[in-house]
Amino acid sequence: VAEGRYIAGLGNWYSENEIPVGGYINLAPGPRPGTVLIGYNRRPRPRREWVRLASVENGRVHFSLEKRGIGCDYDDLLILGTDQLAAMEAIYRSGETQNRTLASILTEIMPSLSEGGPQNAVHAKTIYSAVNMLRRITPGAVFAELMRQQAFQAVGDQYWKFNTKKWQS
Repeated sequence: VAEGRYIAGLGNWYSENEIPVGGYINLAPGPRPGTVLIGYNRRPRPRREWVRLASVENGRVHFSLEKRGIGCDYDDLLILGTDQLAAMEAIYRSGETQNRTLASILTEIMPSLSEGGPQNAVHAKTIYSAVNMLRRITPGAVFAELMRQQAFQAVGDQYWKFNTKKWQS
């Protein structure tokens, strides 16, 4: 456990156990101060579930719904994946992405995230999870930006739409 009570460096553990973004993990105090026991609820057999998958097209991130085998419990509003790990990693690490405004990232991802959703809207938790694939940022910053820009419209129950007609870049 790092200073500030953060746990970091679990990338290999997530990969080895095939825990998706949005997968539930269990944390318990370890035997010594500053240690934590980590686990998850493994399913006997992975179930095929609908998952939003990120892909990179012409340097931009796009999401589509596809069936994938999921071997653990997860939050269906947070779960995301990708088959293009190297391309997503390059986008994440690029200076261009890190220097972009949060609003411009939201305008890039919202249209494809909302496809097939109720009223072509997307839940705030899904938006937050997708933004975090591109830039590590707090939920509060994402939700504040949704409130600040009139192109993002709340439609109830924490669902949001992107109105391109109200967007001014």
